[in-house]
Amino acid sequence: MASSKRKIVIPAWLRFFLSAAIIAFLFKKVDITHFSSIVSQAIPGWLLAGLCLIFLEQLAVSIAWRAMLASKGYKVPFWKMLHIIIVSNFIGFVFPSTAGADVVRVLGLSKYISSASDAFSSMVIFRVSGYVLMFTIALISATFFAERLPDDPVIKSISVALVIGFAILFLALLFSGTVMRLLAIAFRKIGKERLYLRVETLYRAFSFYLGHKGAMTVAFAGALFMQLERILYVYVVSLALGLKVDPATLCLFVPIIMVLTLIPVSISGIGVREGGFVFLFGYAGLSAAQAMSLSICGFALSLVYVLLGGLVYWLFGFPGGESVSELKGKEPAV
Repeated sequence: MASSKRKIVIPAWLRFFLSAAIIAFLFKKVDITHFSSIVSQAIPGWLLAGLCLIFLEQLAVSIAWRAMLASKGYKVPFWKMLHIIIVSNFIGFVFPSTAGADVVRVLGLSKYISSASDAFSSMVIFRVSGYVLMFTIALISATFFAERLPDDPVIKSISVALVIGFAILFLALLFSGTVMRLLAIAFRKIGKERLYLRVETLYRAFSFYLGHKGAMTVAFAGALFMQLERILYVYVVSLALGLKVDPATLCLFVPIIMVLTLIPVSISGIGVREGGFVFLFGYAGLSAAQAMSLSICGFALSLVYVLLGGLVYWLFGFPGGESVSELKGKEPAV
């Protein structure tokens, strides 16, 4: 009975192997000479612009997450929040999927504010809000700019899936009380009451934040900025590499790739990300070499902030704990 409750965890060495294997398989499909030529001719100015966009994303997350916590009375200093986020990029890099950094952020913040549930719920709600907004952008692209998207059955299927997904989400929100009661019954029947309690905690936290319009406005603005920035970031990298990619296509493809990298089978989404770029952007007319260069150059730029997080961690460590009484009511140091 105890063995049936064990969690299936992919060992770190296997995730490294899977990442390397996927990359090796993809490079077999790539014209290495063409790939090297594209990367070597990258325009430094556009790459620098890409680095600036990544930094702006860190700032947006810091401001939005801090505003959510402020609605619960936690006055976390801005630079302390930015410290947690930057260092988490480094520590979470070796975690499975791109959600690893978020796990470290929650652990770091819970240590700092002494409330794991508030740290966890605020991050989950912020991220879920971001993904809803991200797919809203994708839906707008698929609905209003369909003529600019690749004319292929796969792309049309993605568009239909987006419409169906948003219809289900709308109904779930409209009848959220009923959905929660049905979930309670379902989880009870399969013996997962503790898991339901976690879901219920997130539901109550979401209801709480919705009641604080100021905090949610800042959170939604930050999440929207972050999603638009990620699309713009890929566009800027494409300009650096001299690739022609329609922004409407990016609005549809980037959200899908971002979700694929959440699958916890490789290190920080390596391999899964590149596979997504090669598969999807092939429909947009990019060769495998062009799509790979777009993915790898974008990822390489993000490593600058991973290394920055390592430097900050080496110099200052991870934020230490302060009691809730010390944080509540304290004026934020901006």
